[in-house]
Amino acid sequence: MKKGILILLMVGLSIAEVQSQEYESSNLTVGFNLGMDYNNNAYRMTEDSHGFTYYGMNPNMSLGLNFGYYVSKRFRPRVEVEYFYLRYGMDWNYGEESDFDKTQTTVHYLGLNLHLDYALYLGDRVEVFLSPGLITDLACNRTYKTYLADDEYTNDEYNVITDQYPKALMGLSLSMPVGIKLNNNLKATLEPEYTYYPYNFLKSNVDPYTRMSFKLGLEYKF
Repeated sequence: MKKGILILLMVGLSIAEVQSQEYESSNLTVGFNLGMDYNNNAYRMTEDSHGFTYYGMNPNMSLGLNFGYYVSKRFRPRVEVEYFYLRYGMDWNYGEESDFDKTQTTVHYLGLNLHLDYALYLGDRVEVFLSPGLITDLACNRTYKTYLADDEYTNDEYNVITDQYPKALMGLSLSMPVGIKLNNNLKATLEPEYTYYPYNFLKSNVDPYTRMSFKLGLEYKF
């Protein structure tokens, strides 16, 4: 009887110790990154009804905050909240006697993205992942800057300037996050990412909208 109680006590202490270790070494990660984006075909590719022509502008910037959880040693789903902006330009084409030269539009987006990280390499200092993802973006604001013939500019919104951008976007991404361990909990991250949008930037466009991003950041594991 005493041996049975002793065995049960030892098993209970062992379980408590394992649970304590699991609590102290969480699988939760939080990361922050700053990115530089290069857009392809992110503008109206045909002349509009006013005779205006459009062109893309690069590079652009992004900020991201992500939360991940290791469900195994190599697999981690990760949710990212991202802000980014993209820019495109418009030539008025009114001739040399016109007061107007061009208008540049900056569109601000908020995104909620899902990444599925799988570890290809887990070293003592360096980790390399392959990460397919689902990207969703919503336009939250836009600003205009119109340049006049005398090189001055104005932020006035003229009636002939129309919104030539999508209010919502959904795309598929593939990235390769690389982590460099700074200590047991903190690491620097580098993440090149390619995003393909199945729906074109505008319906009138023929070529698809794609984006190449390069992100630098920090990640903390609790």
